[in-house]
Amino acid sequence: HTDEDVDKIIAAAKDSIYEMQADGILERPEGESGANAVWSKKIGLTNAQKEVWIASQMGEMESCAFNESDSFEIDGDLDLNAFQGAVEDTLNENEAFRLRFDSDGEFQSTAGSLPLELSLTDLSHLGVDSAREQLSSRLAELALTSFDLEKGPLVRACLFSLGASKYVFVIYCHHIIFDGYSAELMIQEIADRYAAKVSGVARTNADLSPFSIYAERMESAGNEIPSYWLDVFAEDQPEPLDLPTDRPRGAKRQYNGDTVHRELPKKLCLGVKEAAKQLGVSQFALLLSAYSALLSRLTSQEDMVIGVPTAGQARENIDTIGYCVNILPVRTKPGFEDEFSGFAKGLQKATFDAFDNQNLSISDLMNRLKIPRDPSRLGLIETVFNFSRYFSGVSMPGCKLVARENRRFAVYHDLFFNIVDAGEHLIIDWDYAVDLFDEETINRWIDHYIALLSDIVRHPKKRIGDLSLIVPEGSEDILSVEPSE
Repeated sequence: HTDEDVDKIIAAAKDSIYEMQADGILERPEGESGANAVWSKKIGLTNAQKEVWIASQMGEMESCAFNESDSFEIDGDLDLNAFQGAVEDTLNENEAFRLRFDSDGEFQSTAGSLPLELSLTDLSHLGVDSAREQLSSRLAELALTSFDLEKGPLVRACLFSLGASKYVFVIYCHHIIFDGYSAELMIQEIADRYAAKVSGVARTNADLSPFSIYAERMESAGNEIPSYWLDVFAEDQPEPLDLPTDRPRGAKRQYNGDTVHRELPKKLCLGVKEAAKQLGVSQFALLLSAYSALLSRLTSQEDMVIGVPTAGQARENIDTIGYCVNILPVRTKPGFEDEFSGFAKGLQKATFDAFDNQNLSISDLMNRLKIPRDPSRLGLIETVFNFSRYFSGVSMPGCKLVARENRRFAVYHDLFFNIVDAGEHLIIDWDYAVDLFDEETINRWIDHYIALLSDIVRHPKKRIGDLSLIVPEGSEDILSVEPSE
């Protein structure tokens, strides 16, 4: 048996004991007696969850900044009963969706008695355009509706019918129980369950592991800061990013946000993949290096920190739904005189080293480094770069499924640059603080990023300070894709 198999057996044994205590078969520990007591399993919060919990207590908008959401466009002959059953079975049988948090943020517990249901809304009578408008309004409302971490539930699942064979499945979760890796696991399980229901054939895929297994592993790993991070920031820390804002930064951080969605042209995406191959770096490393170069050119800074999320599920080799992300403070030094090719190779090594030391609490690191808190901005990590290939290969019988991250209206970081490899093209979802930046500014910076990539594809050994922020003459087709509505 693998370690994960053993963990599952232990978790199942614990659950059986808790259930027998709830049914009165086994005696409860002192203080937990009572015929009407509801069985629940208490789990300690991981370091990452603690940081999200603390931030969520600061106010309504702060909590809404952690509303994670995706939409799935479904075209085809959808069996509504089968889909509803598949969604509700997935929600009710995965531990993370039943988690609640105590008022002090000390522990989380499962609420087994609360059924989770799929909300069905028929907008087909409005016509496609009006139905889309109603859907957009509903998504904006959901984005700005906070979750009650104590009472729950911390998930909202909705299916909207827009017309003949057109549906949109929407999932909203608080980030403290859900992450991007979880979203892919969730939609894959829903698709598997749906296929089994419509075919009448039993599922063959194994159930996902309970989140408590991951949480217990994190607890046993301890809270010691890896020496790697102390070495990275031993002598000094970079200055905060001095980005050109459209409005002065206020005395206190605000959390109002928005998202710019852009698709990069196929021609450029193919060029990026080929350039990465020729340089001997991953596509992720090249795209991150280009983002670092862009920030350097915008700020005239050659030393900065970019947050890079890592999936704890992949590190622990465990498929579980939950908040398993760590955002690592990758220090990057894009010197204006440095060749981009060498910089990209160095940054790839730096990210590999960071991934090897990813069990980290940012708050603990800031305390250890004695970085002063500033109420007007986040400490250490103000911008995040995320690269993913989520939702690739997910399908349902008789239906076409297309995923998209929903627009945000509340954000935690000043800038969150998310780029998705969708196969033949790259998609940018750039979340930003609207109290600092205008949409026009973010779109202009995306144009600069595209121009940088275009120049890198042609001249990977060019100095970072010489890379063009304007699309080279004769390459106007690179910007032929307009921003999506």
